[in-house]
Amino acid sequence: VATLLLTVAHMTLLLSDRVFFKAHYSMRSHATLHVIELVNLGLILSEFVFLHYHTIATLWFSVNPREERMSLAHDWQLCVYYLAGMLYITVCMLQIKHGLPALGGDGLRPKSADMFSAANLFKEKVYYYIFMVYYNFPFLDDISVIVDWSVVPTSLDLWMYWKVEDAHTAFYRTRHLMFVRGQSYYAEQRDVLEKFYNGWAILCIVVLVILMPIIVFSPFSPFPNTVLVEQANVVLGMTVASSCDGYDPSQLCRYVEMDLYRAPAIQIQRSNSSATAQYLQDNPRVNTDIDIQDIKWPWFSQGALAASPAML
Repeated sequence: VATLLLTVAHMTLLLSDRVFFKAHYSMRSHATLHVIELVNLGLILSEFVFLHYHTIATLWFSVNPREERMSLAHDWQLCVYYLAGMLYITVCMLQIKHGLPALGGDGLRPKSADMFSAANLFKEKVYYYIFMVYYNFPFLDDISVIVDWSVVPTSLDLWMYWKVEDAHTAFYRTRHLMFVRGQSYYAEQRDVLEKFYNGWAILCIVVLVILMPIIVFSPFSPFPNTVLVEQANVVLGMTVASSCDGYDPSQLCRYVEMDLYRAPAIQIQRSNSSATAQYLQDNPRVNTDIDIQDIKWPWFSQGALAASPAML
């Protein structure tokens, strides 16, 4: 329950942050902005409560009794998660306290300070790669566009608003490519490093993907493909036809399935080299790249024979 509440609080807080962000720069009504700020503050406080409830529930209500005495510092995964959640809540509270800065452009697709300055090439690539991670993350850009269209006053429908965002993204990527090409001289040859990571590296990955099934499943594969039997159960059944004479009509003239023997294996071990060699000698057509195991079963059945005298 604690994990479910915390997940719902995470998603709600992320969506409310985007709503508050777009409403801050698009709405002119101060009363509406104050209401949105109060709702966002309530969600942050709920996130704070759910985060501590989840942490305490994970430490105190553990299935293993030894984990109940562990402190937060000993569980580093939970500790990192708790610190990251508290850092996020702290940043959100500071944002509410100091407000949002003045915005003169798109933060995700910033403009370059100097289109033909080599000093800004590194910063331009960092911004571009950050945007591409955001753009290709599943559902993140879609949710952002839907929230923006729902909040921002516009005469466009959702499909047209989506096309505008796609065009904006295409212009930004084209501008980035032209900016990077602007750092090269006229007809300048591509360097060896780019040939490596954009040419030979991609070629090797494609060839590896094509040949990987052959390499893995081939008899000459260097990778071990041994799959040994770890547990086994045997069932011996019998199907009989019931008698057509009797007092119970439901048991007359029908097929009945019964388990005569049911038991798990009591011993599973690999055959030694001499037994394997003898088996391959007795069966010359069998593939030599095989694993032979000896499995022993109990002489008695561990399941009762479920059959009444009326069925026999």
